[in-house]
Amino acid sequence: MQLVKALCVVAPGGSTVDDVLCNAQDRPTSTSLSCNTQACPANWTPVDIKQCTRSCGTRQLVCPVTCVSQRSGIPVRVSNDQCPQVGGSVNSGVSTCPYRWVTGHWFQCPASCGQLSVQTRQVMCVDMTTNEITQDVFCQSLQSPASLRQCTGSCYKQTNIIG
Repeated sequence: MQLVKALCVVAPGGSTVDDVLCNAQDRPTSTSLSCNTQACPANWTPVDIKQCTRSCGTRQLVCPVTCVSQRSGIPVRVSNDQCPQVGGSVNSGVSTCPYRWVTGHWFQCPASCGQLSVQTRQVMCVDMTTNEITQDVFCQSLQSPASLRQCTGSCYKQTNIIG
């Protein structure tokens, strides 16, 4: 709704002045006009941004979507046939994958002689174009190297050399 209100204007020039300078009996009443009464076009909207995934080789998120239209400023779910059809190839924008899993060295096995334990190493997702560590989500479509492995503690035999 849009409110149309009468103003007191001085001629010539059309400057707005205080209402006391105009005759109150000649003042038209304020009216309300409806505006933007047509439905807004429907568009695809992500259901929940937390459910989005990123495939390696694209810079776009893949998200579950629903067809939504604005009604009086409020998003309303509408039939899918009211939204535009997705055109083009699903793989448009795909490039060679600039992300790789990179591993650090295995940390020393923490087990005592002959005992079993777990050895660890860092596994990081790296943007190969910048050589910077990035979020794991960029590498999620690539098989991640192991960050844990079983190990057995070393047994060192002390040897004394007498000269």
